[in-house]
Amino acid sequence: LKVDDPDEPFPDPITLSTYENEVALIDVEQKKWGFYVEETDNIVIKGFEIANGKRAGIYLIDSSNAIIEKNKIHDFRDTSTVNIVVAGIRLVDKSNTNIVRFNEVYNSSGGISIRSDQAEYAMDNLVEKNYAHDIFWVNASGAYDNKNADCAVSNHTYNNTFRKNVFARCGDDGLDVYNSVSNLIEQNIVFNTGDGISGFPVNANGDGGGIKSSTGGGGGHVFRHNISFNNEVRGFDQSHIEASAPGNIYFNNVAFGNGENGFFIEKDSSSPTILKNNISFMNNQQNNSYKDIRVKTDAPIVSENNFWADGNFPYANNDLVEINSLSGNPLFVGAPQAGIMVSAQQIGLNLDFESAEFGLMNGFKLQANSPAINAGQDVGLSFSGSRPDLGAYESS
Repeated sequence: LKVDDPDEPFPDPITLSTYENEVALIDVEQKKWGFYVEETDNIVIKGFEIANGKRAGIYLIDSSNAIIEKNKIHDFRDTSTVNIVVAGIRLVDKSNTNIVRFNEVYNSSGGISIRSDQAEYAMDNLVEKNYAHDIFWVNASGAYDNKNADCAVSNHTYNNTFRKNVFARCGDDGLDVYNSVSNLIEQNIVFNTGDGISGFPVNANGDGGGIKSSTGGGGGHVFRHNISFNNEVRGFDQSHIEASAPGNIYFNNVAFGNGENGFFIEKDSSSPTILKNNISFMNNQQNNSYKDIRVKTDAPIVSENNFWADGNFPYANNDLVEINSLSGNPLFVGAPQAGIMVSAQQIGLNLDFESAEFGLMNGFKLQANSPAINAGQDVGLSFSGSRPDLGAYESS
């Protein structure tokens, strides 16, 4: 279905949806798009199952104020060419102030993509409470090639929000934010990204980053209350940030059971990266040469009131930059086994879109005697004790 450039904007939303609680299957039959919306605002696409296409189940270009919700999109991939962007849901160029929520995307070459190839950013979009999983790329010869198989990507964007999503079994990265400025990344769960640990073959070109902010002149993002665990390489990966990029902020995140570093910080400018109230525990799963946090930068970082379990506190320019941080065991209630592939069911992950507890992982809450309770710093977020707790969940 194509909706293209009406003479006048729709004054009220035009809604394309299934009837009541029924499900309509749209079999794209190896064509490029399921829904193609161009230069059309105020559209709602709701309740469809869209399958078997080449580029995207739902594609918006230069279209704003849309609501895309409660769709199930799967089996989208194009093996006829390389370096083509494929995703279940794509917002392209001047597609602004859209809402993407309660969708499931799986068994495709990409999950959810916001990307602008124009001078203007794609801005002010909300991606909330979606589940993207089993994202992988197969080339024309039938071999896995996961270098672009991200569960979610935000490229050349500004002021977008990714909130309470679950990204799992992604061949490349869980969420990759690059060439972008001032995005808010909060309360997301990311696990089992990269080759091998995701169930895909090793050496299939996947980066294996849980949540990544990298490549180009972007920065100034806020990452808070996210959990990134059991990924092939890194939990939080800030790599290849250019000198002009503003620093990122990391508050109350958890990195657990990742193959290399829990946090990897690389930056070359004078604008500091800020880390406060984070927990990094039981990383280094590939070998002991990696650390819960690794700082590879000439720029200043501010690292205060964190829990680097292995005791390897970060240095920059050979100077210790850590203040008031802890090491040891943070005493989670019941974190999963580190460094292995797990299913959402095995770890008790809530995937009910209708539930207020969608994406909740009780295993990463803190035991009552945890040293991470009341060990944080007030960073302007709500807390219940004398001081904030460390990690993603505040104890009651």
